[in-house]
Amino acid sequence: MRSAIATLGVWLLAATYARAQEQPKKPTELQRAIDEFKIQTTNLGLRGDSAAKNARKQNPILEWHGRLYENLRNDFLDAVPHEIRQRGENKSLLRRNQYGFNAAGPFFVPGLVHKNGTYLSLSFEGVRERISRTHLSTIPTMAERTGDYSHVVDDAGNQLPVFDPATTRANPAFNSAQPASPANAQYLRDPFPGNVIPARRIDPIAGGILNYVDHPNLGTLPLGLARFLNNDSFLQDGDQFSIRVDHVISSRDQLFGRYSYSNESLFAPGGLTTQGTRREPKPQIFTLGETRTLSPTATNEARLGFTRLRLFIVNKNAYTENIPAKLGINGQEGLPPSAWEVPNITFSNDGISSFGGANFGVPTVTRDNTYQFQDTLVWSKSSHTLRAGFQYAHFQLNNATLNYILPSYLYRATPLTADVANPVGLSRGSEFADFLLGFSHNNQVTAGSGQVYLRRNVVAPWFEDAWRVTRNLTVTLGLRWDYISPLTEKYDHIASVYVPNLNGPLKPIPIQANVNVPNYGQVPRGLVATNLNDWAPRVGLAYRLGGSDKTVLPAAYGMFYDAQIGNTVVDLVRNPPFQTRIIADMPDSIFPTLTLKDLQPQGAAISSSYFAMGQAKDGKVTFPTPYVQQWNFSAQREVMPNWAVTGSYVGSTGRHLSFSGIANIPYPGPTALNIRRPFNPDVTVIFQYAQPRVNSYYHAMQLKSEHRNFHGLTMLNAYTWSKSKLRCSLFSCIAW
Repeated sequence: MRSAIATLGVWLLAATYARAQEQPKKPTELQRAIDEFKIQTTNLGLRGDSAAKNARKQNPILEWHGRLYENLRNDFLDAVPHEIRQRGENKSLLRRNQYGFNAAGPFFVPGLVHKNGTYLSLSFEGVRERISRTHLSTIPTMAERTGDYSHVVDDAGNQLPVFDPATTRANPAFNSAQPASPANAQYLRDPFPGNVIPARRIDPIAGGILNYVDHPNLGTLPLGLARFLNNDSFLQDGDQFSIRVDHVISSRDQLFGRYSYSNESLFAPGGLTTQGTRREPKPQIFTLGETRTLSPTATNEARLGFTRLRLFIVNKNAYTENIPAKLGINGQEGLPPSAWEVPNITFSNDGISSFGGANFGVPTVTRDNTYQFQDTLVWSKSSHTLRAGFQYAHFQLNNATLNYILPSYLYRATPLTADVANPVGLSRGSEFADFLLGFSHNNQVTAGSGQVYLRRNVVAPWFEDAWRVTRNLTVTLGLRWDYISPLTEKYDHIASVYVPNLNGPLKPIPIQANVNVPNYGQVPRGLVATNLNDWAPRVGLAYRLGGSDKTVLPAAYGMFYDAQIGNTVVDLVRNPPFQTRIIADMPDSIFPTLTLKDLQPQGAAISSSYFAMGQAKDGKVTFPTPYVQQWNFSAQREVMPNWAVTGSYVGSTGRHLSFSGIANIPYPGPTALNIRRPFNPDVTVIFQYAQPRVNSYYHAMQLKSEHRNFHGLTMLNAYTWSKSKLRCSLFSCIAW
């Protein structure tokens, strides 16, 4: 038995507010027990004749009712698996408590709120969870941590030598008339004596980082590696609260309001005990609605809504101490507390797991707000049911995601500790040895602000007419107009690149929101002009074949617009000059140029990344609103009472869907990389380019059989055969 679940359901409160002469006779304790049993079995779907339920249907305002519950899972109640008992180990941690209550009933305040017109519903749920999560990491051996490689051998017992980069020198016997090769080496490098890096050569920053790396606890592997098993627990604490009020203003007016709040805290452990991510989402939702009967044939419903999402994501050691500055890495004294963590160390080919914290998507602080209003009018006139409505939404995306603000170091497959004359096989060196010496192959860090304040407005009036043409035919016609403004930034911190032609010869032009750019003109606040022709027609029909209710032929077509998601524009806010991702790269594996201490050393090759969006049209950047067309046709047949069979054809196609590719890729050739880039010298880096150039297609045949009340059972059988594909231009992204 893996778990035990205890559920406790009790009626919280029962009280009547009717006059004394209207009060029912007080039930006995036995009757209460019988009624309670009926209610519980009714909630399980076992019966529908609960006395208490029927009483509430007849007079629903008389009593409060509710439920208190606790669901428990605890490894204390679990049996010990045989294999664990044999090894003498303990059970994995498993603790989960899910508890809460809900209550509903009439609400009144004497002299203020009438007791027969207001109803209140309250609910609360809490979760406390602790579950062991197993993570297996590959780490250096204790000897390797001290620079001792004397024990590192391959499967055949051959030692893997580690060479000293400080001994790199030109080979006086090199023949420049011949290509460099192991037999004609251009440079020479000596191995460390005894294959041991002297303690005085161990870099203090590397040694400090290793203080945050666990020691092996599962023995060693080939090639001088070891394993560490981390069994830290996944933690989740969460509370949710919701309240709803329904108020009857009059026989023609009803009002309701609802507020929901959630507060969660989660911790997901990493491969090492010093690694992990903390997440704290806090969503809030408020809704206010009013329904008014205007006449016997017309009603109006209005709703006002507000949603806030607060999301907080940080590494485990955030807000504890400024570890990069403590280690002595230059320029890290001003690192924000949310980014405090062990620097990220990634090895490409040594087989060693990454050290340090996550550097992409962390840290993140988000406070997104959505304000919504919608109104719907329904009017029945003769054979027509007319519906008209209006929707308005204002979106605020307030986000600070500091990608790569944590110092990050990447080690490639050709280390500086390899034999410079023959850096393959046994002489390929060690990336971890490069790390111990304080060298790096690639340094990355971000400069500037990653704060984003995006704004968008959406306005959508619509109209629909459901016309019963004949007794057997109903036709529905509708039209919607979508105004979806481009995303703008509160302080106009959006930058991109206008690319007239991805393959040249026209040069790209850097552009910035709300700026008059030479050779381009005035740039809109959202970089692109607003699309004002987003009309979305809707058509539907239903036909009863032969006037019988047994066979119905429905069909429909609709067009639906969707806004470009915020991720692309968020990247534009993180473009220069507002934020720059600085990449320092080691040009070769001969002489060290990058160190752990200096993220941007003098003389290093420094580059950055860029993001762009849109397509060139009439000399400007444009981005049509993505849309999808959907259609379907069905045949529904009642084979016998309570048994219906449906066959359908469903299709859809998307247009102007976004696709991101990499632009400014060098042409093939022997010359230097940047010289071969299409946009050199204006742009000497590759950049991610989002364009509305994807079309999608979907076709499907669907069969369904539904048989209800078949000896107390409901049988549902369905089969779908479908085909979908994507088609792009300029970038290769065909998918079937």
